[in-house]
Amino acid sequence: MGREREGAGQRWDDALVGVLKYLFISTRKYDIDEVARKMGMEYDDLYAFVSGRRTMPAPALFKLVSVTHEMLFMDIIAKDYPEISIRWKKSEIEEGR
Repeated sequence: MGREREGAGQRWDDALVGVLKYLFISTRKYDIDEVARKMGMEYDDLYAFVSGRRTMPAPALFKLVSVTHEMLFMDIIAKDYPEISIRWKKSEIEEGR
């Protein structure tokens, strides 16, 4: 399936799903319905990503960052790849690029 890490039986996106659950479900920092609307997707689709039932594709992750301005999502993805530097201009985030 390509989604599991060697040995640990964990999915590659476990850390991201953990952060999504924490921010959307545990702390309710973000409202799933409101963010889904702003992202142009159905509530059920965003909930599937937040709950870990589906893996969030990169375009949806970029859109999520654009809507929430929550760079923690990108930090989680990039933490295992120190050679990758992700920088977005504030104007690009606000424009949803």
